Amino acid sequence: MLGDARRSWLAQALTGAALLVLGAWHMLRVHLAGEAGGLPSYRQAVGVFKNPETAVLAVLFTVLVAFHAANGLENVLVESGVDEERAERLARLLWAAISAYVAALAAYIYLLL
Repeated sequence: MLGDARRSWLAQALTGAALLVLGAWHMLRVHLAGEAGGLPSYRQAVGVFKNPETAVLAVLFTVLVAFHAANGLENVLVESGVDEERAERLARLLWAAISAYVAALAAYIYLLL
């Protein structure tokens, strides 16, 4: 079994790789999907999220960003000499704030569908 530090590093690396793929998908599908390859209008952007696959991937993208940020913050704090318990509390606070945002985003997307 991997130790906590190695598991945390592995989770950071895997979410980073997934974010590269999902970030490219997000840019292509949402931001460059307008007419003639330009930026989409509001109506076009909302239309993109009416596709259930796109909505699920957008929520997954946001959850991965939240995890990656909270995990990275905790790693930086621990390696900077902050007490592990305090670093974990701060990371959980960030995770809770971003989770509330994700819940609101999911509710908004649900209302769009």
